[in-house]
Amino acid sequence: MDLKQFVQQSLGTTRFQVEGVFRGLSDPDANFKVSEHSMSPAECLAHLTECCVAFITISEGGEHNWGTFVPKGKTLAELQGEWSEARETCEQLVQNQFSDSIATNAMDYHALHDAYHV
Repeated sequence: MDLKQFVQQSLGTTRFQVEGVFRGLSDPDANFKVSEHSMSPAECLAHLTECCVAFITISEGGEHNWGTFVPKGKTLAELQGEWSEARETCEQLVQNQFSDSIATNAMDYHALHDAYHV
């Protein structure tokens, strides 16, 4: 297995984990917080989507301004769709424009970071 295959495998594994943790969750459950200092599942999904947006922006040579992302979706299904679409773009960048920088950012913004949150 080479580095590109390793990164792709890692992204596939964490995609499966993220999709699995939200499967079957209702909208009211998605807004539940275990404490005032934690993220709700919906907030977590919006954050993971922002990580996708940041990865795309940085991979295209731009700078991401953290904390400015506002998801378009309001329901859990809409948030899941938005994340899935952004994540697919990230995976396509890894597939089509692979470099050491993209590998590092894919591991940092997705494989390691997603696993931390789920």
